[in-house]
Amino acid sequence: MPTRQGKIYVNSLFVHPRMRGLGIGSQLLETVLALPAIGFILDVKANKGRLIDMYRRRGFKITRNEMDYYLDGSDRVIMERRP
Repeated sequence: MPTRQGKIYVNSLFVHPRMRGLGIGSQLLETVLALPAIGFILDVKANKGRLIDMYRRRGFKITRNEMDYYLDGSDRVIMERRP
């Protein structure tokens, strides 16, 4: 989804639990990252370390933390990447 700043916001990226660990999520993300954009932005629950690591390996950096953001009380991490 494009943002007003010309970045692409990755709203959701899901892989069925039985299919995780096969590189499917990485392939989906690489497809998105191949789109023409001036940058990419996403958010993820702070307790999803495995996802945060995957995004970091693809060049994303944490730009902001928001405490107690989700209804369950968990924190949100905003990550961005420039092309």
